[in-house]
Amino acid sequence: MFITSRFHIVRYLVVALYKKPIRDKQYQNLSIFSDIQVDEIVTSLKQNGIYLGIHLPDSIFQEIINFVQNNRCYGDGNYNCGFLYADKARAAKNYGKSFIRGDYYNTTLLCPAIKKIASDPKILEIAHKYLEKNPVFTGSQLHWVFVKNKSKYDLNKAAMNFHYDLNDYRNLIFFFYLTDVNLLSSPHVYIRGSHKRKRLSYILSLFRRQSEAELLNYYESDRWLTICGKAGFGFVEDVFAFHKATLPISQDRLLLQIKFGMHNYGEQDNYVHQSLLKGTSDFFLEP
Repeated sequence: MFITSRFHIVRYLVVALYKKPIRDKQYQNLSIFSDIQVDEIVTSLKQNGIYLGIHLPDSIFQEIINFVQNNRCYGDGNYNCGFLYADKARAAKNYGKSFIRGDYYNTTLLCPAIKKIASDPKILEIAHKYLEKNPVFTGSQLHWVFVKNKSKYDLNKAAMNFHYDLNDYRNLIFFFYLTDVNLLSSPHVYIRGSHKRKRLSYILSLFRRQSEAELLNYYESDRWLTICGKAGFGFVEDVFAFHKATLPISQDRLLLQIKFGMHNYGEQDNYVHQSLLKGTSDFFLEP
């Protein structure tokens, strides 16, 4: 998949092979996203690879913030370096190093609000109509990106170089800012339409990354989106397009991702997906 999914013809054939229409009343349960228009979002995804403007309800947003305030994140993903965000400075001193990011684990289990988003009927319907089959929930990711000197960042590990993802033949991620994000607080950058249009050299390259200068030379300026928004602002994108995070300069950024794909590449992920749909709360570790 990692090799063959680079080619549009293969992606098209796989989607056609696994295509499964929505059953009658499959997504008729009440959604927490009452104001979003599913077909409008799917149309934008097909044309541009992205849709901006899915807002978290205030109650859901506040529940996630309460979770963040009362649960440990883990410095650079290290299980041995846990701390509350409010104690970040003291943690850096105790552990003898500062961190680039802080990751939360088991969030779909431990935070009911995140589980509600991942199993919401409108979210699932968007994913189904875009993936053209029953969506497979492949995990949630909740993490901070911390303000640090640029020289301290490994831009590749921090996803701060332009790249595209090859997690499946087609996959979709819902992003939600949980802090206000402006040009100085790590906005997400996306190149519209690059999920469908790439130079052959980009596809044949062993590397999924490309330099910003190279992409500026190929993609028109009106395709470039630098996405800012207030806390609670969300968007959904096909991550086969070129995208990247940017350095936080003035303020830490907190981001939630809800991920869907066409296939299950790990038994645990499928188990999680089925648990979400059944409403159970069995323990799992997220990727």
